[in-house]
Amino acid sequence: MQNGGPCLYLTYHPPDMKKKLLFVLAIACCSAAAHAQVNDDYWQKAGYLLKFSKNYFRSDPFAGEFSGFLKHLLNDPGITGRVVRKKTDTSLYVVHGIYTSYNPFFFKPKRVEVMLEETPVEYNDSLHTTDTIFTYQLMAYADDNGDGRREIIKEFEKIHRQVNRQLESNYKEVKEGTAVTAAVHNYFMPLYFLSPLSLAWGRLDTKQELVLNITLRIKVRANQTVLPAMQLGRHLLP
Repeated sequence: MQNGGPCLYLTYHPPDMKKKLLFVLAIACCSAAAHAQVNDDYWQKAGYLLKFSKNYFRSDPFAGEFSGFLKHLLNDPGITGRVVRKKTDTSLYVVHGIYTSYNPFFFKPKRVEVMLEETPVEYNDSLHTTDTIFTYQLMAYADDNGDGRREIIKEFEKIHRQVNRQLESNYKEVKEGTAVTAAVHNYFMPLYFLSPLSLAWGRLDTKQELVLNITLRIKVRANQTVLPAMQLGRHLLP
């Protein structure tokens, strides 16, 4: 994990329908915050992050106003089994669905799911400042067997090589004995404390499946999508 500067800790409250993905964000909770130094290639990295979002997410949160992105996600005819949980006094906003044919990956998953969820975050500062952001996840599934594992890990490593050319990361993994059963890369941007992008894979024992997970962490400001946890009042301008 990178050093220097204050840290953030992510508190995740999964909806009942997606408890099986807890392992992904549980790993990210341990390491998704860091202080990245400002450098000259900041805008190059910002541009790459926007390009990555466009390449992988069918509904791109950076393509225009946030309301337009949300409308596209809620009305996309390529999503089936859509579940929407509206924000209340006791719960936060969630959208979840399964793509019928959309697949941005280089292997053929059993299915591809998408989820947008409001998520509380807590700053590890003297005031224990809290905030609410959105986690936007794309999930690809494979059977938990030799072929499925090879496909998931191959895709995980391919995407990491691509992203790591632009964004620095830290790496965490979970083991059962000597066998790795889950892993995550958290990628960082200059000027921001919180990782805006994570890539993870892991085993879902209850389903006998493996999942590849891409997570964007975003925030809405004046109907525009920006990155959360900025330093010194700065923010990313899409």
